[in-house]
Amino acid sequence: MTKRFILSLPTYVLICFMTVPVSAYATEIIGRDVLIDKLYPITGEPVKTVNFAIPFAFGSARLEAAANKQLDELGAALASERMEGLVVGVFGHTDASGPSAHNAKLSLARAKSVVRYMVRRFKLVENKITFAGYGESKPLDPADPYAAVNRRVEVTVRLPEAKPPMEKNVSEPRSGGTFIINK
Repeated sequence: MTKRFILSLPTYVLICFMTVPVSAYATEIIGRDVLIDKLYPITGEPVKTVNFAIPFAFGSARLEAAANKQLDELGAALASERMEGLVVGVFGHTDASGPSAHNAKLSLARAKSVVRYMVRRFKLVENKITFAGYGESKPLDPADPYAAVNRRVEVTVRLPEAKPPMEKNVSEPRSGGTFIINK
């Protein structure tokens, strides 16, 4: 006789949040209030990060319709009063499929698509928003550079007085700057 261990969806989501970096998979929508709590930096934490598996059309920066719900929650969180004045980065990442130069351009274009969507929907100021593309240079799963988890949009938030963390052996992004919310 085979015994089965079945978790309810809330228990499964809680375990995922406890065991892996905060990330949203294509079918999992993280709500505005949870995002604010996950992204708002507190003393001693220079940078907070959430990774999103935002669905794009294959090989392009065109957002799939399925991306709208998660981007609406993210945009609402970033536009909230509590997040005002925080420094935010939006960074695109790809897996190792395809040429590195193409992946770098694609990751930048995807980050830009996410920013443009949130600017249109939430009246954020586009010329103050920084986005960058890292291509395949910063995989979440370095053991499998082709893994789907490596294709993501990373959102980071820090306090204005906090310096961004210095990373060693990381390629420079294909764009730069900062994004100060609602300033």
